[in-house]
Amino acid sequence: MTKSDRLGADEPDKSNQKLRAEILECRRLKNELIELRDKLEAEVRDTNILHKLSMRYIEGKDLFSILQETIEAAIAITRAYKGNIQILDPPTGKLKIVAQKGFSSQFLKFFELVDTEDAATCGAAMKQMKRVVVEDITQSPVFLGSNALNILLDEGIRAVQSTPMVSWSGQFMGIISTHFNHVHTPSERELMLIDILARQTADIIENKKTEEILQESEKRYRTLFTNMTEGFLLAEVIYDKSGKPYDYRYLEVNPVYERSTGLKREQILGKSILEILPNVNPVLIEKFGETVLSGKPEHFEIFSRVTNKYFDTYVFSPDKEKVAATFRDITGRKKAEEALRESEKKYRTIVETASEGIWIVDSEARTIYINKRMTEILGYTQDEIIGKFAWDFVSEEEKPIIKKYIERRRQGISESYEFKFIRKNGSPLWTIVSSKPLFDSAGKFTGSMSMLTDITARKEAEAKLRETLDNLENLVKERTAELEKAYNLLKESKESLAEAQRLAHLGNWDLNIETGKIYWSHEMYLIFGRDLREPAPQYDEFLKYVHPEDRGYVNNALKDALSGKFYSTDYRIIRANGEERIVNMQSEVIFDEKNTPVRMRGIVQDITERKRIEKELQVSESRFRNLFEVISSGVVIYDVIDDGRDFIFRDMNPAGEQINHVRRENIVGKSLYEIFPYVSEMGLDAVFRRVWLTGKPESFPTTYYKDENIALWVTNYVYKLPSGELVAVFEDVTERKQAEEERERLLSAIQQEKDRLAALINSITDEVWFADTRKNFTLINPPAYSEFYIPPGKEIEVEKFLENVKVYPTCPAGRSREERRGDNLHACPWKVTLPPGKRCPGAR
Repeated sequence: MTKSDRLGADEPDKSNQKLRAEILECRRLKNELIELRDKLEAEVRDTNILHKLSMRYIEGKDLFSILQETIEAAIAITRAYKGNIQILDPPTGKLKIVAQKGFSSQFLKFFELVDTEDAATCGAAMKQMKRVVVEDITQSPVFLGSNALNILLDEGIRAVQSTPMVSWSGQFMGIISTHFNHVHTPSERELMLIDILARQTADIIENKKTEEILQESEKRYRTLFTNMTEGFLLAEVIYDKSGKPYDYRYLEVNPVYERSTGLKREQILGKSILEILPNVNPVLIEKFGETVLSGKPEHFEIFSRVTNKYFDTYVFSPDKEKVAATFRDITGRKKAEEALRESEKKYRTIVETASEGIWIVDSEARTIYINKRMTEILGYTQDEIIGKFAWDFVSEEEKPIIKKYIERRRQGISESYEFKFIRKNGSPLWTIVSSKPLFDSAGKFTGSMSMLTDITARKEAEAKLRETLDNLENLVKERTAELEKAYNLLKESKESLAEAQRLAHLGNWDLNIETGKIYWSHEMYLIFGRDLREPAPQYDEFLKYVHPEDRGYVNNALKDALSGKFYSTDYRIIRANGEERIVNMQSEVIFDEKNTPVRMRGIVQDITERKRIEKELQVSESRFRNLFEVISSGVVIYDVIDDGRDFIFRDMNPAGEQINHVRRENIVGKSLYEIFPYVSEMGLDAVFRRVWLTGKPESFPTTYYKDENIALWVTNYVYKLPSGELVAVFEDVTERKQAEEERERLLSAIQQEKDRLAALINSITDEVWFADTRKNFTLINPPAYSEFYIPPGKEIEVEKFLENVKVYPTCPAGRSREERRGDNLHACPWKVTLPPGKRCPGAR
């Protein structure tokens, strides 16, 4: 074969080889495309699964349904056999299965609660806070020698992965686990998708729990909003073109606001205040605007012309778009204040015209008030008495006695007694003094008030009468007085006992066991409603008074008392008129020398009112707890420890949190000195200690306090509860204090300007006259007084003055006062004609 023949024969072989290579390459590319398609389909499927779960949450599905779909998604993503989701149970600190697919009841019971020490991948994952993958459970140390291995094998499980569910906030929420029926390790892609699913599920669980908390909080505060004792208004700010607030649109009001204003919520929401109340007090609109622009709360009292009521108003702005206000109806208080002023005026008139002397001294016994009658009987003027001590008007030998009486006032003792003063002319003034101490609201002694009746004439008559009696008459009189006193004391003693029992609704009884004779006191008859003419009832008849449901109990208790036990119990009785009452009985048995019961005695007290009050106190406690939460004043309750050397926060209301810039949960259980380190410099802790020791409330005056967190002027009222706790009621008066300082500054500036004006006018050599609208000159300088022969300081009536003034027709002074009102300053010729030596007419 020639060379050319061989070359011609090789050509088909090369073509076949090239064709086979091309076919193999096409098949490889086709397989890669199929594999890529399968991966893309898996990606799309898994992405759709995650998206579907997100949509379920957005749609508001319940948490159990979402978690069930989540575990099914996890099984699908990892191509698993079975799976479950466990959520951390806070009370036990263990994992609890809340969603699962494919497990038997045996498995679910065994793994119902799992902690970090249990033989389980979920417990290991929780302990390490990272994913745990077990490729073959039979070879894993996690399950070595544990019953859990047998449980898993019974379920047909050979591999498992557990991934912690941690939310975006970093909170561990639980574990998501998938289980495989063969030795297996999930791919990186599958584990990445499980991570996404775990994070998504943790966020859903946390959000659901947050929603539940918010819903409960909203429900609680909606209840508070509806039942608060103050009216509440929330409004949207309406701005004008210049950006200034001028009206407010109702967003929400509570029932108290509706009752106070007579407006209905459904009729005003969405409408503006000026649209609903065109005649609203403009001060309210002004205060709303100031609060919105400054961001600072406003507290003020205002009168509503719409409702004809006074309101204590607190305004604040949650943001630039809204304003809120609380309204407390204080019309009753305002009327009471007005009535108090009228009452004070009336009683002042009574005091000034009283036929008895009235003398008031301060805590040092220095006179601060004395009425007209007292000056008359002493013979001094008020100016001669005011500021003097009470003992300045007695003899030397009486001074120790009057000082002793004043000291008794300090002790809180009121009493009446006879006392001798010395008149201005030196004669004795015998009086009957009825004196009582005076205390301020903090319980501090401020002085005493006494009413004195002049009995000098009676004393003089008594002295003359005594001179006419001989010694025998005196002895008979003394003896008679002694006998009468003894008789009265005996009578008063019996009456006092009966009166004490009546006041306490307490009766006593006495049973002679040997004779069966029983005694009932007067009050016992009244308690049981028994006729006083009937004898005290025997035991069987007594039991008929006891309520049928309590009869057996009372009978057994009285029998126990016969064995020597002290008996005290509450039970119900049915009085003779059918009325049901509650009583407390206490009794004791007296034994003879042979230890045989011979006598039984006891007391019965009607405690119906006390029981009713106790029930009302329980209701009141709940009511005042609500008040504690909504009152605008700050309120703090302290526990006192170390014998009054430290005070521990027990509770603080929301207003107190706002004033002090603290949170209740951050201070409860902490020391006063830890939260307010400079309270000792302020002096408030000394007041706390004093109130705790004495039990007397005290008002702590406005004081400035400052530390690293707050700086404010504050007033405190401190009192002690029967439980021993201290309560401090306080208000932030910083704004009021600043306003007072600004007012004092302005008044000082005005006075300075007045002084400068007066000095300027007095220095002018021409006559200067100032007149007011009531026809009186208010200011005349020295040249004017001199020119018209007017004695300096005399008031002058304008109209009478002008009758003697001849004014040229063109001068504005010639017109009427109404025509001259509002004119500017004028200069014009005029003259006055006065008889020689005569004063200016109108001067008085």
